[in-house]
Order: sequence, then C-alpha cells, then structure tokens
Amino acid sequence: MSLKAIFSRIVILIGVSLTFTSFLTNAEVKAENKQQTPQQRLIALTSNYQKICSSDECHKQLIKLRKYGRWGDAKSQLVVASAYLYGDGVEQDTDKAISWLKRTAYNTSTNAGKYSFKAFHMMAQLYQKGIGVEQDIPLADEYFNKLADKHYGPVLFDRAFAAFEQDNLAQGITLLEQASDSRFPEASYYLARMYQQGDFIEKDINKAALYYEKVVISDYKDSRQRLEQIVAEMEENSTTLTANVLTKEQTLINKLNATLDIEIITVNAHTLETKDAMTNLLARLKLSSNRFDASTGSRIKGRGCGQTSYPCKGMNEEDIEDARNEG
Repeated sequence: MSLKAIFSRIVILIGVSLTFTSFLTNAEVKAENKQQTPQQRLIALTSNYQKICSSDECHKQLIKLRKYGRWGDAKSQLVVASAYLYGDGVEQDTDKAISWLKRTAYNTSTNAGKYSFKAFHMMAQLYQKGIGVEQDIPLADEYFNKLADKHYGPVLFDRAFAAFEQDNLAQGITLLEQASDSRFPEASYYLARMYQQGDFIEKDINKAALYYEKVVISDYKDSRQRLEQIVAEMEENSTTLTANVLTKEQTLINKLNATLDIEIITVNAHTLETKDAMTNLLARLKLSSNRFDASTGSRIKGRGCGQTSYPCKGMNEEDIEDARNEG
C-alpha cells in the first residue's frame, strides 16, 4: 500500500485537535521523486495540511500536553510529535517530531500500546520515504518487522497486498486474516468483498457476512448496506434448504440481524472546537494525575529513582523550557 494510505489510517489523536493528514496524489508523486531533498518531501507531505492550532490558548494547551508527555503519557507524546511534524501550534521541527515519536514508540506504560505502534509506524514511513529525514531503509524495515511481529494490522494489510502483487495468494489471504483478527477494519472489509464477489477465492456469502459484521458496528464504508443485501440473499436462499441446514442458517441470520439492529450514532468530530478537544484531554489527564506522581528523589514525575544501579534521567533542554513555561 502507498504512503498515502498509511497516513490516512492514523486515528484522530485527541478528538479533533491534531490529526495526520493523508497525502494527495500529486504530493505522493513528489515524495517518490528521488531528486528531492528530505525537506522538499516534507513540504510535499504538509503542503495540503490545514493548521488548526493557531490560537494562543491552543499553544498553551500544547505546552501542558508536553508536560504530560514528559511525564510519560503516550497519547500526549504522539500529539506533540504530530504538532512538530506539521508545525501546528508550534514551529515545525522534524528533529523534535522524531524525538517525541521515539518517546512514544518506546513508552512501556500500561496504556501506551496503540500509540507506541502508531509512532513506530510513522517513523517507519518517514525513514522509508526520506520525508524530513535522511532515507534509511534498514531502519524502516526494522520498525516494519517489529510491527509485523506484534501483529499490527496496517502493516499486515500492506504485506498482504505485496504478496498478492507477487501472485502469492495464500500468503496474502493469511496476512489479511491476521490483520482482521487484530481488528484492522480495512482487512475485514476487503476479505468480505472478496468472499462476496468470489474474487481470487471461492464465493462464500456466509463468510462475507461474518467479515462485514466485524465492521458494521463502526459503520465502516458501505458495510451495513452490503450486509443487509447478503442477509436478504440468505433469507431468500433459505427456502430451498433442508431442515438441519435451515436451522444453522437461521441462527446465523438472526445473529446478523441483531447486529444490524444496533443503532449507530455517528459523531462528526470536526464540528467540535479544537480547544474543546484539547481541554477535554487535559481534564482527563488532570483527573488521573496521581499516576504521574514523582518517586522519592526524582524531580521528574513518572521516573523512579534508586530502583536500579542507574541514576535518574535528568531533564533535557526542551524539558527545562517546558517546565519554565508551565506556569
């Protein structure tokens, strides 16, 4: 899959505040141009990004998020990394973006998992394409392999289509199944389409229905409409089934209809104010601030001292600057 597809999958980090924009086709073509410098490729990536953190209040909130990021909150770290990558609310600085991505990637706190994976994935893409950094294919491959070993859905999905391009259908299907099992919706959707249409594999509307069911609850693409069509087809075909088969089929139909009956409420996050999303995140962090309490002898919250033979990590220049501005 393309770099465009990868970046478009990054989740909204704090509701609406700082999101990763997807590439437009012309930007991606420019990024592929080996004659361009890393900075030119970065400009191609960010040229169509609309900045949304332009107020003084938003800037102050970013300073507070850096504080929580410095204390080890992975979500805050990834937000700050994206801010530096796109220069949204802060001056664009790729070195700082990479630094914060590394903090997120190697964060071992309990709730860091998905943010850590996203950070590794972003760094892999940046180093693979040489966007804002010197191209480093071995390092990118190291990150990609680490994510594949952790069954990270987007990477498995991309590798599935790479296998298809090499005419390795069996491996591609296996990788798509693994990506689906990791709750990556695009993989479930593609498998559903393949089984529904009989593309490359034997048509099986029951399997297609089960894969659509996985993503209907999140209202993914047109999965609901497609599942409704399949259920109607199953009900029509059930009139010709034997009693034993009909019982099993009706059980599945009832299960699918129960899923379709679940009311989906869609919230358009982009109708919210950026400051509201930032405020909500900071409020949640403040409520759980006890988990950032400093250990005895440590000036940095979340860092333990005296627990190993190694000294406590001191503040770097950016950390000191943040501390001065926290107010």
